[in-house]
Amino acid sequence: MSEAADRALMQRAIDLGRQARFWAAPNPAVGCVLARDGEVIGSGYTQPVGQAHAEVMALQSAVNAQQSTAYVTLEPCSHQGHTGPCAQALIEAGVTRVVVAIEDPNPSVSGQGIALLRAEGIAVEVGVLADQAEQHLAGFLHRMRRGWGQVTLKVAASLDGRVGHGNG
Repeated sequence: MSEAADRALMQRAIDLGRQARFWAAPNPAVGCVLARDGEVIGSGYTQPVGQAHAEVMALQSAVNAQQSTAYVTLEPCSHQGHTGPCAQALIEAGVTRVVVAIEDPNPSVSGQGIALLRAEGIAVEVGVLADQAEQHLAGFLHRMRRGWGQVTLKVAASLDGRVGHGNG
């Protein structure tokens, strides 16, 4: 696969992940695209807590994921939580290559998903469109790295910095 194709498919995964940003929390809003020979065969994004992660959604949408490449915005999880480990699901589906934008800083994952995939002989590449994925996942990454969340505040204010009239 060419670098340009990897970047284009990862961008598509990032765009998919944005669709989950309002309901995925406290999970990260991850996107995943499955491709074979440059053609998309499946895609998905993180569902609300307790439901399928992006990788599982992409695998469910694909007829056959064998010999495919998975483009994932965040390292596939390797632990059992509300759902099973996504890295194991990719292995069982017969994916032969995984392209990851950024490693998951969550202590429950933190490189273990990548290690599991590599131990099974799956080629793993990390860092494709990492900057864009970092921006998209900023809130989750900030919480995992620093222990507190990130808040976005939107305020309607007048040019003089007021949020209401003097008379209320």
